[in-house]
This record gives sequence, C-alpha cells and structure tokens, in this order.
Amino acid sequence: MTTVNITKLPKISAVAKVVSEVVGVPLVDLYSERRPNKVCYARHIAWYVARFSLLKSYPVIGRSFNRDHTTVLSGVQKVQRMIEQNEGSYLHHVMEVRARLNLVDDKTLLETIKQWEDRTIHDQNKKIRAFAFVIHRDLERMKNLTAA
Repeated sequence: MTTVNITKLPKISAVAKVVSEVVGVPLVDLYSERRPNKVCYARHIAWYVARFSLLKSYPVIGRSFNRDHTTVLSGVQKVQRMIEQNEGSYLHHVMEVRARLNLVDDKTLLETIKQWEDRTIHDQNKKIRAFAFVIHRDLERMKNLTAA
C-alpha cells in the first residue's frame, strides 16, 4: 500500500491537465465556453476531483474554470449520480485521475474497480462502497491536517 502526501495536494490546474489527458479533451477546451458532450463530461470530472479530492469549495473551482459556483455544483452532482448509477465511465475516469495525481493510496480499491470493469465482480454496491470509503477516508485525513 502506498501513502498519499496530503500535505502537498496538487492544484486545480494540475487536475485539469490530467483530466484532459485521461479523457482526451484539449486542455483549453476545459476552460472555454464550448459545450460538446465530451468537453462537459471532462469538465465535470475535473470539478468532481477538485471538490472531493482537493477539498476545494464550489466558488474556488468555479473561478478556476470561469464558471458560477452553482454550475460547478450541478456538474459535481451529476458525476455523483452517474457513479451511483454506474453510468458511462465516470468512476473509471475519476479513479484514473486520482491515481495519476497520487491521490489514491489503496491499491486494493483500484484492483477491485478493475475487476469490476472486467465484469469479474458483479456487485456494484461493493464497488461503490469501496470508492466512497476511500474518498471519505481521504477527506477525514485532510480535515485532521487542517485542524492540527
């Protein structure tokens, strides 16, 4: 098991860069006014990771992407819904971004998600619980650091 250095979290711009690479969308499109589905999808993934992995507020994320905080909130909620409903590749892309940014410290979780994607694990609830656990644990660690 590797450890996450949560005292030195990446910036939102680093998240955007990794999302553009993972999803295959030009980085400039994430900040633009363009709204094709693939660009919106990538933007929402970046917002979700910034919110739950970096603990950034909706207004801070919005300013980084030249968007209103309510737009960011809506995008983050959409990603949450899609992960819960197992729609598309949302979970895969979120975990891939987190892994590339060294924000994932649980190799077992990544293996579980990989197995599930390969259809060797058919229990969607197991996958969601594992994902939620890691996100919650990372948030608690960051809160404890900021409180200290």
